[in-house]
Amino acid sequence: MKPTNPTDLVLKMLEQQPRGKKGTLKHVVKTAIAQKKTILAQTKKHPTPFYLLDHAELKKSAKTFKNAFDTYLPSHQPYFAIKSNYHPHILKTAVEQGYGLDASSEREFTLALEAKPKKIIFTGPGKSEKELELALKYAKITTINMDSFGELERLGALAKKQKTTIRAGIRFFSSHHGTWSKFGIPLDELAKFWEEAKKYPYIKLEGLHFHISLNLHAEKYIDVLRDLSNYLAKKFPKKYLNEIKFIDIGGGYYPDNAEGFYPWSDHYPWTLSGGNFMKKAHDFFGEHIAFPDKYYITRADTPKQLAQKIGTFIKKNFTMINAEYYTEPGRILCNSSTSIVAKIADIKDNVIILDGGINMSGWEFGQHFYFPIINLTRPSLTEKHFKIYGPLCTPRDFWGYYIYSEKPKTGDLIVIPNQGAYKFTLAQEFIRPIPPTYIIR
Repeated sequence: MKPTNPTDLVLKMLEQQPRGKKGTLKHVVKTAIAQKKTILAQTKKHPTPFYLLDHAELKKSAKTFKNAFDTYLPSHQPYFAIKSNYHPHILKTAVEQGYGLDASSEREFTLALEAKPKKIIFTGPGKSEKELELALKYAKITTINMDSFGELERLGALAKKQKTTIRAGIRFFSSHHGTWSKFGIPLDELAKFWEEAKKYPYIKLEGLHFHISLNLHAEKYIDVLRDLSNYLAKKFPKKYLNEIKFIDIGGGYYPDNAEGFYPWSDHYPWTLSGGNFMKKAHDFFGEHIAFPDKYYITRADTPKQLAQKIGTFIKKNFTMINAEYYTEPGRILCNSSTSIVAKIADIKDNVIILDGGINMSGWEFGQHFYFPIINLTRPSLTEKHFKIYGPLCTPRDFWGYYIYSEKPKTGDLIVIPNQGAYKFTLAQEFIRPIPPTYIIR
């Protein structure tokens, strides 16, 4: 077979259509403006910048997701993914709403214990002996998702030594996992793993686990579930089917209509876009490129749509087992709960400098992701073009290209909504300290 010409591949990428949808996030802006009085009250008590955590919004998101999956998948237990936001109030609220907690390290496991959950699920590759011992110490409330044959052996030896029985699952990957095949064992080795686990009487192997992140729609989950269903029906020993008590379908559920992408990163992180090539080429030669669209909005399945599609498929295709189904939502619960609140520290021509930098988000999100930036002092439902930076001594300290504002002035109050997922978690002591979080109820 003749190799594809690389030039043809590049041209094909340049012809790609945006995956995002045209539109605006004015509904987000209107919600923020409606909270102006509440946010201003916080700035009178606390200096900016800071994170503002809305308890009512967090509780609403938790209820919405859980109720949707409980409706369409009655044998359902959600576990909040701590890695998306480890703030104690968020963990406590998730537990109060009937969630278990999903930990992926000793640190997260310890944070989980402080929230007093009834159930913890412990995931992640390369668990240390100390982490395995921690899971065994709290075996009464812990299910451990093993990642390899080696982990099975290490956990089995420790459990035998301590004479402690622990409930466990095994993580697997399929042909749909791509880079996520870092985790777990191949799907075709499940039967072999199940047989091997019989050597370790203190490990109660009862479940299967997979995870693919950053999913806009239910189809990715269904693709993996289809492969799993076919495997269990055709290749998994029938004598072990009754031993499967749970299937953990992971997290990665993306919030709908809450953020967006710029033309050069519209396909991020799934694949390169034509806009990416064009922007890099223009940047290299020091030229400006004007794209026909300012940005695109990320549209995803709602919790109800996700639950309905996944639940319908499971009810039809997993009749060979009687299992409970776990989910590991993170981003979709905490994203809308938290805003970043800052003030304009300086204005220079078309450049705005805020007093809060991207050490609050831990990564250069503003260069790739679009979030509405709102001037609460001089609000407007029309965006103005400004380059909006933070105060850090790096040009990468960048928040965005547009601001909902009348003519901005130094000292104006700025709010950036939908910053609750993977911002607080990734925040770092780079140049400036990580600001505090304040909670409104």
